[in-house]
Amino acid sequence: PTGPTVEIITKADALEVSSMDVHPIEPWIMTTHRAGSLRVWNYKTMATLKSIQDVTDEPAVNVAKFVVREKWIVAGDRNGCIHVHNYEENEEVESFCAHSSCITTLAVHPTDPFLFSSSNDAGHLIKLWNWDNDWECKEFHGHVGTVTQVTFNPNDSNSFASASKDGTVKIWSICSDDPSKIITLKLDEHGLSVDYFTRNNQQHLIVGCNDKTAQIWKLETKERVHELESHTNLISAANLHPELPILITGSFDGTVRIWNSITYKLENVIGFHLGAVYAFGCMKGSRRIVVGCHQGIAMMDISLP
Repeated sequence: PTGPTVEIITKADALEVSSMDVHPIEPWIMTTHRAGSLRVWNYKTMATLKSIQDVTDEPAVNVAKFVVREKWIVAGDRNGCIHVHNYEENEEVESFCAHSSCITTLAVHPTDPFLFSSSNDAGHLIKLWNWDNDWECKEFHGHVGTVTQVTFNPNDSNSFASASKDGTVKIWSICSDDPSKIITLKLDEHGLSVDYFTRNNQQHLIVGCNDKTAQIWKLETKERVHELESHTNLISAANLHPELPILITGSFDGTVRIWNSITYKLENVIGFHLGAVYAFGCMKGSRRIVVGCHQGIAMMDISLP
């Protein structure tokens, strides 16, 4: 690999990562894998703490998230079911059928008792589940292609953005399902990932696309104002670093690229020789990120000029 020192894990149960989440308090990363497995790792020792057998009897998990304030792991499987497991008590909390096909994305509201899910269902719905109200469901209609990510607005917890393979990003209000109030940004490409960031005191979105670019949208004017161009394959993950003024993009070209979130200058390119990058997570209070790839998991400290 080029750039900073990279630690690589290529054990059999670390391959073909389909989703990743980093616990903000414990030294844990959770990965799901395309073979259907789930692992919770201690990233200091890389010991496996929990596996899919602890969470569900269903051996085909596709995506999973921590719900830290409840001490839960929430996992979505390929049959459309959601499984909730208390990792402190090591017991099942809930398991229910949420969709009729593979769950593609999960998102946990930062403060309210809400879980969002979407799937490969023909209706391309986003569903909001209220776990304090017996898992009551509210549906959001509007996409005509698979929803690939849901992200909450850090400045307004009642608002969220969704990226979709229908070539749009939509911005929604949790409080209203009125179609006239949905903001639609037309990408002209498949949107694969989306995140919010602030530049010059104005909110923007970064959207990773299948045309090898990350599009930058200014929310105030709803205009595409920039494109990050350097990758040689589709961008599977694009995020603002939670503590540093940088944007991070991961791609099927096998690299992670680091961009200045103010100037959009490309600051670093890190290759892992592990095949396509599928997901990454940032470890709180450090410059360290963990990257899930086709042939393993990599950890590294972000190096800036």
